[in-house]
Amino acid sequence: MLIVYLSWTNNTKAIAEIIQKYVGGDLATVELQTPYPENYTQTVDQVAKENASGYLPLLKTKIADIEKYDVIFFGFPTLGHAAASSTRCTGTIHSGEDSQSKYRNRMEQRRI
Repeated sequence: MLIVYLSWTNNTKAIAEIIQKYVGGDLATVELQTPYPENYTQTVDQVAKENASGYLPLLKTKIADIEKYDVIFFGFPTLGHAAASSTRCTGTIHSGEDSQSKYRNRMEQRRI
């Protein structure tokens, strides 16, 4: 079991640690190459722009052998009543491929 989380205020981190305490498993934090601003309003504005444009931020986090996990919990914050755009990048945490390339490749495959 893997518990992956993105936490802006450490609330999601606390929940991830509670899940790990009760069900076990490995814990991993999602880190962005360029972290969100510390100011909440600036972060909400950035997330809204990213979500509107479909932008996927680059992730610093990579998890080797993610295929070995049968169950993966994924926790993330809501910022301005929306999930951060980085939550759509989780498919890239196991590879060296950046999230923009991965997303574009996925979109191209859907058009075929």
